[in-house]
Amino acid sequence: MWRVGTGENIMAKKDPWFHNWFNISFQNTLGQSLKVKHLINANTLQWDENTLRKIFDPQIVQHILHDIAIHRNVTDTLLWHPSKTGRFITKMAYIKFMQEQQYHANTILSEQKWIQLWKSNLPPRIKTFLWRGVHDALPTAKRLNRVIPNVPPICNRCGDDVESIDHMLFYCPSSRATWFASKLAIRVEDLPQGFIPKILYAYQVLNDTSCKFFFSLMWQIWKARCDLFFKGTKYDVRLILLRADGTVYQRKGNLKLWPKNLCADVRLHIAAGTALVMVDGSWDISNKMGLAAVCYSPQGNFYNFFVKNGCTHDAFSAEALAMLNGIKFAKALLSVFEAVVVFSDSKILVDCINDRNLQEISSWRAEGVIWQCIYQLMDLPMIQVRHARRDALHPAHQMANAARRGVHWQFDLSGKFPNAPCCFVWDPA
Repeated sequence: MWRVGTGENIMAKKDPWFHNWFNISFQNTLGQSLKVKHLINANTLQWDENTLRKIFDPQIVQHILHDIAIHRNVTDTLLWHPSKTGRFITKMAYIKFMQEQQYHANTILSEQKWIQLWKSNLPPRIKTFLWRGVHDALPTAKRLNRVIPNVPPICNRCGDDVESIDHMLFYCPSSRATWFASKLAIRVEDLPQGFIPKILYAYQVLNDTSCKFFFSLMWQIWKARCDLFFKGTKYDVRLILLRADGTVYQRKGNLKLWPKNLCADVRLHIAAGTALVMVDGSWDISNKMGLAAVCYSPQGNFYNFFVKNGCTHDAFSAEALAMLNGIKFAKALLSVFEAVVVFSDSKILVDCINDRNLQEISSWRAEGVIWQCIYQLMDLPMIQVRHARRDALHPAHQMANAARRGVHWQFDLSGKFPNAPCCFVWDPA
């Protein structure tokens, strides 16, 4: 706001020079070029009351006469009121902006909702994604275009509209199809306008599990959009829905460590109600291989095992074949358990299956096997594939080595696993 000096630089109708200036309706009898100096008596250097009454209401005239001082023989100065000195300071402007943003977020999403979100068992990356969305901090094309004009603001999936947060997550044709094909069967036209109202809709209308799926699907759509933009990965609705459902199922219930007598051998955190299958493959330069899988119940008890031997041409193919047989083994276990997690010590193999990206694969033989694993899992979100250290897979590793060597082998279980037989026994004959 302007501090009145000579009044030479202040336009009476265009520039703010007193409080509530924005709410004043001026009379049209005076031109737009009227300056504040024309409202000052040239002889007394005081406000010209007669001129003021021709322009303003009596209350405004009284305010100007009594509250707005004229600083004689001083040039007009533009003041920034958040600062005590009136000077504009970038640091203070940033603090003011962040305070307004925080107030905006807290007034729309109550503190209780924020606490509910942060305490939920959603993955941290999804919580952070939602926080960034509420604060309009997601790098959509529209937002990037404001900073980098060379970046087109148009959606790179449909090419028909500006890519805002709402368009990217809900109104792009591919996003619409994803929401309608989901188990929630949502028509985006029925959702409230705006990102934050949709968050509130999820909290108010959906139950706890559906709400988590809603947020997880938002994250998966965002991730698929980024993969398309940066990696050229095809936008696959079916895979997005499977991953969103798998995230919710994997995090369902409180995570707990299995019984202590299993911790030393497994050292893994597993969701309640989920069985565990540890797989491993063994290979030698004579092209012999051994495959093994060991299953444990949700209570941490030994349940079953699988052993097989054969031939292949490289070690990675043996790992891939062990995974394929482990997934088939897990499918059979779904008739008994609610869900199964299959663990392998090959991180590259696990990443290839979960990301459907086989660029790092050097074995063309293993590539076909990995695609079979992917196809097996597409209709089975209850089966998850995860990486684990080799020491966690110790029984499966020992059994795979024995199968490769083709020898009679047993592994003593006494004192290690509750309700297990005395030993694993495998006879190649």
